[in-house]
Amino acid sequence: MPVYGTASIEYKDIGIILKVKPQVNDSGLISLELSQEVSSIAAQPVQVNGLNEVAIDKIQATTNLVARDGETIIIGGLIREDTSTDTNGIPFLSSIPIIGNLFGSTSKNKQRTELIILLTPHVTRTLKEAAEITSDYVDRYKTETKDKQIDDFMNERGLKAPDQKSQ
Repeated sequence: MPVYGTASIEYKDIGIILKVKPQVNDSGLISLELSQEVSSIAAQPVQVNGLNEVAIDKIQATTNLVARDGETIIIGGLIREDTSTDTNGIPFLSSIPIIGNLFGSTSKNKQRTELIILLTPHVTRTLKEAAEITSDYVDRYKTETKDKQIDDFMNERGLKAPDQKSQ
């Protein structure tokens, strides 16, 4: 009688993930709890119970800092270096000892990634200030991406699109 196992699938967010937890005290200083993560799918799968499973390479750093309103902070230090080796060639002929190199090639690739974050916290004290900051951000986003769907998004919520602002 065959025995069947169960498998579970877990979805993970990968890439560059930055989590910020701000707290503003009475004097206007901003306390920030930052969690940075850089992750990617590993070059080699991992063997689990005889099956090749996808693995995730991840580096993570957490820090706490204090800043003033409008003060830019530079955070760096997450460095990642990936090395991969690719082998190509004619099957069987490239694996023959001594002359196999004539029928194939091997290349080594190195990629270095350094994550540097520039963070400028701003404290908004009124709803009008928050609306202006949001409008400026949306305007900058539209200019850089040429995304026309942002107008529909703003109109659905009863907000003025940046190019419809009164002067």
